[in-house]
Amino acid sequence: MRGSSSHQIRSRRLQMKITRSLFRVPFYPLVFAATPVISLFIINRHELQVLDLVRPLLVSLAISVLAWSLSGVFVRSIKKAALAACVLIISVLIYEFAFLAAYSLPGDVIDEKIFLGTWLVLTVLLFGLAVWKLRISQRSFDDLTILLNSFGLALILLATLPAVPENLERLTAPARDPITRPVSEPTDDHWKKAELNDWTDVTRPDVYFLIVDAYARQDILQSRFAYDNSPFLTWLQSEGFFVGDRSHANYSSTHLSLTATLNAEYLHTLLPDSLLDHAPVEHRARSQYMATVLAERYIKRSRVHNLLDAAGYRFVANDSGYAITRKNPNSIGEALTGEITEFEEALLQMTVISPLVASTSEAIPFPMTKHELLLETFGELASIKPHSSPSFVFYHILSPHFPFSFREDGSQMLRHPVYDASAWVEDRSKLDGYREHYAQNYPKNVAGLNLHLKRVIKKILENTNRRAVVILQSDHGSSLGLVPTTNQDTDISERFGILNAIYLPDGTSRTGITAEMSSINTFPLIFNNVFGLDLPTHEDRAFLMDADLGFDEVTDRLQSQPKSDGSANKVGAGR
Repeated sequence: MRGSSSHQIRSRRLQMKITRSLFRVPFYPLVFAATPVISLFIINRHELQVLDLVRPLLVSLAISVLAWSLSGVFVRSIKKAALAACVLIISVLIYEFAFLAAYSLPGDVIDEKIFLGTWLVLTVLLFGLAVWKLRISQRSFDDLTILLNSFGLALILLATLPAVPENLERLTAPARDPITRPVSEPTDDHWKKAELNDWTDVTRPDVYFLIVDAYARQDILQSRFAYDNSPFLTWLQSEGFFVGDRSHANYSSTHLSLTATLNAEYLHTLLPDSLLDHAPVEHRARSQYMATVLAERYIKRSRVHNLLDAAGYRFVANDSGYAITRKNPNSIGEALTGEITEFEEALLQMTVISPLVASTSEAIPFPMTKHELLLETFGELASIKPHSSPSFVFYHILSPHFPFSFREDGSQMLRHPVYDASAWVEDRSKLDGYREHYAQNYPKNVAGLNLHLKRVIKKILENTNRRAVVILQSDHGSSLGLVPTTNQDTDISERFGILNAIYLPDGTSRTGITAEMSSINTFPLIFNNVFGLDLPTHEDRAFLMDADLGFDEVTDRLQSQPKSDGSANKVGAGR
């Protein structure tokens, strides 16, 4: 027994010695660089995949290795270089926090270019001081290395803690039935019958569905922003477009609106009661979960997609980077080569890289800016040529949605250092001056966007010899009067009033396409007129999502006329 006990003691001592030796190797610069990536991923895990971590982690590690290597040139010691590298790594990572802290101080508003220049100068000075002190130091830094390694691992642990409770709940909760309603098969008999149609002798034009996110209707632009959009609408009409000057969305958020439009069904009847069975409890995480489920099961595999697939259409879509309409990576290769994602944009916004890009992007086109990504999107659209099979082209254009990308002349509108840093409208709406910023720059963005849309639409009509269906439509209106904390105070007419312009080839009937049509009836009406089908349409209604992810009907408030009792009709509570 005594020999066995001695062996165990020696074994533990050996393990401790090995562990201590490993911890003397400074890996903490890599951990410090990776922590913000992992932390933001955990916060937004309900709308991300593990593969979304690949590129950001590689970039963060590359920054760390670069800073470490640069430091090694000056101090020629791996442990000393690790300490000096931390000055550079921390300077890159905490820029946004430092700027926002300085911006919030009383006094004159800080100019970001001056702050950025000062920040870079201070970084160089601190780095130089650290290198000098480390070069003359005779310390081994063993104990400090062990301490910083341990601190780095503790940071990673803290970053992952928010995911622990729900994972424990999943392990201990009883098994629940999965969603049983198959979304790949339409639940409506009319859509099933349409899928089985004999398409042999049916004229099947290309269909372009272009979503311009948050593009408001003309009367809203005039009344809320004092902006006259009629020249652009008149141009669309001169090109043969029908413009619905009283059209509205059926829901106030992208994922809800697109789900209803692409499935031609109201969500309280389309979605199964079990949709949120596995959703988290916290509101933002719950909303992210719902958006992800709708995107994967009802937007990317909708009734419209099913019908057009049966009709022999091929599908062309952009990678918006936005969680609702992005192309999810299925391999490491796709994760490395795909478009910059919303997650990566948020990470860049936290670092000193974002203002550096913004300060140079007017002179040097840089693909990480939203402006350049939109220009790439327009270039892709304009280059699509007719195919041997008819095409359904679905492009989600993230403009004029905030943050704004265009000036009136179509050139780049530079980022606002504070407002653009807030990913959630709930956070932005609390910032001083945000509404004024939105009211001033939203119409400028619309004007600049119009110039690019004109060029793209002309090219689409030219490429298709005017034989395509082109839908230029918004998913919801602008956000000036949106009050995220209460449905009762939201400007319903503004949030729901949308641009809705439809081009049909010459000789095509426009039966049922009216100035008041809502987006839920877009595809039934177009398919009925173009393909000769008999798909059902719906009464035009409007719903806001409540705090419990149920739906409050606000149809009677579309003309800014609240109900006499101040209440709203609730449908589908709990979903």
